[in-house]
Amino acid sequence: MKQFLVLCAVLPLLLIIMMQMTLDQISNYKINAVNQFVYAAKERAQQEGYFTDEIKNDLNNNLLSIGFSSGEIETQFDSFEIAQQMGTILNYRVAVQIDKPMVGLMVSDNAYEYVIDSCTVSQYVVLP
Repeated sequence: MKQFLVLCAVLPLLLIIMMQMTLDQISNYKINAVNQFVYAAKERAQQEGYFTDEIKNDLNNNLLSIGFSSGEIETQFDSFEIAQQMGTILNYRVAVQIDKPMVGLMVSDNAYEYVIDSCTVSQYVVLP
C-alpha cells in the first residue's frame, strides 16, 4: 500500500517533466525556424538593398507556416543611408509570441516574446 501511495504521488510529477521536455523541443524548433527565416530574409534584403514587399510577405508567410498566427507576429523594417559610398543600413525587428512554455501553468500570461532586433549593411552597390 505504501508503494502505491508513493506511485500516486510521483507519477504525476514524472508525467509533467516528460510533457515539459516535449514543449521545450517544440519551442526550440519554432525559435530555430524563426532564426533561419529571418536570416534568409536579411540575406535577400542585403542583395536587394532594402526589405522589398516580396521579402516581407515571404517572411510573414514562412512564419505563418510554422504555426504562428498573424496576431503573434510583429515586424518592423527601417533603412537609412550612411554615406554615398558606404551603402545603406538595414534595421529589422521581428518578434513572435511563444505560447505555453510551461506545462501546467493555468495563468493567462503563460507566454513569452522572442525578439530578433538587429541591423546589417546593404551589399547593393549603385555605380556612378
